[in-house]
Amino acid sequence: MISINLKLFLGIVTIVYFIIILIAIKKESMPIKSSIIWFFFGIIMVICIFIGPFLDLICEVIDVKEVSNLLLFGGFMSLLILSFDLYVLYYKLKKNNIILAQKVAILENEIKNK
Repeated sequence: MISINLKLFLGIVTIVYFIIILIAIKKESMPIKSSIIWFFFGIIMVICIFIGPFLDLICEVIDVKEVSNLLLFGGFMSLLILSFDLYVLYYKLKKNNIILAQKVAILENEIKNK
């Protein structure tokens, strides 16, 4: 079972997490499309924090001795998924940047030839 102190700490962290996401959306520094995955992980955090027997059941199924170890592993896996999502976004932007640079070079060449 999760201790009360750990639940309180994780609850505060989750509230701060949601506030940061909402501020980023409001300032338009994070598109809504990208924020969906962040909200998804926040909802998973809330479920894991406040449904203690659910975490105990998962611990028994995958043979993890402590709930805190499971939370740490879940956080690590979340970071991996988010890193992958950011890498996909980076690659897409890089590809678009190359195409844009090629188009600019073609336009500059056409201007020089006229």
